[in-house]
Amino acid sequence: RGKGLGKIILTALIEKAIEQQYHCMVGAIDSENTASIHLHEKTGFESIGVVKEAGYKFGTWRSLVLMQLLFPIPEKPKGI
Repeated sequence: RGKGLGKIILTALIEKAIEQQYHCMVGAIDSENTASIHLHEKTGFESIGVVKEAGYKFGTWRSLVLMQLLFPIPEKPKGI
């Protein structure tokens, strides 16, 4: 934690998605994982909603924050 590995991995995933002409990436993050939410925000993701009490972990119900990053490519999907 705190050594920048998450940013390196997420940045590499974003670069691969762009290379492969994906249009968006979606992350589902435990709402209490503020470090991961902040990391995603720093790399351009924006919050698009919350799934309340989506799972039970550590003796409590946990919610998911949904985050999305849109890419300007492709202009239209392949084959259309």
